[in-house]
Amino acid sequence: MGGGGGRTTFGFYFDGFPLDILCHIASALEAMAFLSVDFYYLRLFEISAMFLMAIYNIVVSKNFMDCHFIWALIHLSIHSYRIWDILKKRMASKLSDEDKSLYDGEFDIFSKAEFQVIRQKFEWVTLRKGFVLCSLGKKNEYLYYITEGFLNLENKDGDVFGSPQAPTWIGEIGVFNKSAIASCTVVVGSDHIRAIRFKMDETRKGIHKHGHDLQAHTYHKLPQLFIHNVIKTVDRLSGDVQTERRASRSLSRKNLEMEEKLVRASSTGNNSPQNSPGSSYLVSINEHNNDNNTNGMELTEK
Repeated sequence: MGGGGGRTTFGFYFDGFPLDILCHIASALEAMAFLSVDFYYLRLFEISAMFLMAIYNIVVSKNFMDCHFIWALIHLSIHSYRIWDILKKRMASKLSDEDKSLYDGEFDIFSKAEFQVIRQKFEWVTLRKGFVLCSLGKKNEYLYYITEGFLNLENKDGDVFGSPQAPTWIGEIGVFNKSAIASCTVVVGSDHIRAIRFKMDETRKGIHKHGHDLQAHTYHKLPQLFIHNVIKTVDRLSGDVQTERRASRSLSRKNLEMEEKLVRASSTGNNSPQNSPGSSYLVSINEHNNDNNTNGMELTEK
């Protein structure tokens, strides 16, 4: 085709450029947006897709009132605003050393903007030994994530039956079930613990919130941390069990070797203390006044 635009059997052209390519690229970018798990990149893909779609529709229709053109601009504006909101949160992000350690560790599933959202929802606390985080049979007021120290789990009689180490969550069941109560009393066992804590009611509302904004997306990621903690706990317990089994097998082998030595020693027929492998003797000296004879020395076999 020459200059200007028009339609052929194979689609729309503008100055020889096949405009349908714009439509295909825009649709592909929109599909990539829905495949993205990162909220920031999802918005970027959508902005790119709507920008190309707006160009395609205005060139093809030459009508600024075309519904496809207008709604492409509306979607473009919405996603641009959301991107700007994310960038503002990133630029305003001022993290302490503890925050950075948290973000680089367990909380690395969040983007920087998402972590800034979650950072505004928790507070750092230092709790001394004996402090009760939750009581048996009562609802939890806070959701805790312990970063330093250990806890004691107590039954109704006050007996300690477990001592979970940091890092660990306390009270996560209450996030999913408003009626959940503590199955035991949790007390600070070390001299102190360092932890972050969320208000339980606010966290529960955030996780159950529906929407596509940054805050809702961030809260919906939070349960993944609970699952990671369960997996780590199971792995740690499994490792402890394997260690105990190896130690038990090693002790059993040693006992078996000792028994075999005793059997071989007794089969030689030599029962003298000096020649009995595997036997040990305790020498005790009975001191008697004015008695220095050798009868005061006793050999006692263990």
